[in-house]
Amino acid sequence: MVCACLVAQTACEKLEAPEEISKEEAEKPETQTTTNSPNIESSDGLYTREDTIRYVESRGMTEETPFTVFDVRNIIPHYLKIHGVKQTTDCYIVGFIVGHIPQRQQYLSKTVFSAGHVKTNIVIADSPDEIDYNKCIAIQLTTSTPNQKVVREGLNLFDHPENLGRYVTVYGHIQEYMHAMGVKSVKDAILYLEE
Repeated sequence: MVCACLVAQTACEKLEAPEEISKEEAEKPETQTTTNSPNIESSDGLYTREDTIRYVESRGMTEETPFTVFDVRNIIPHYLKIHGVKQTTDCYIVGFIVGHIPQRQQYLSKTVFSAGHVKTNIVIADSPDEIDYNKCIAIQLTTSTPNQKVVREGLNLFDHPENLGRYVTVYGHIQEYMHAMGVKSVKDAILYLEE
């Protein structure tokens, strides 16, 4: 597989993409989610405070330890509630591009699992074949800054239907988007392209 870096530099740091990425390295982190996600359910079904904090604060700050879609949907909300905040700061999140949310729709449940007719968002999942919106998150693609414009131009499914099913790393804020946990203010991205 060949990796293409969509944005050369951000205000915080530059994302360097390796020239060659092996299939094993670019595989989805589904087993990572299962084996590395904490077993931290308490009797009331919520994650314990200490384990949630420890898990979240040990991940997401580097490309090597990104959050998965499972983390964003199931663990981050508890972390935000514990700290009484609405979003994380810049984090790395990985997944496969599986669809988009059509224009004028504001709910993740409206996800279309195909190439898109909009440039403003993509939907990612831990599996390239996912068709359940409950296992997905939406990524906002804006043009607010030059870097965000480059990310939008490189990731959107309107201009690039071939991106459907591809593995991507995004760097942005985890917060509510499309009435579910998602990613906004994406400053950088790495799209892994098949040869």
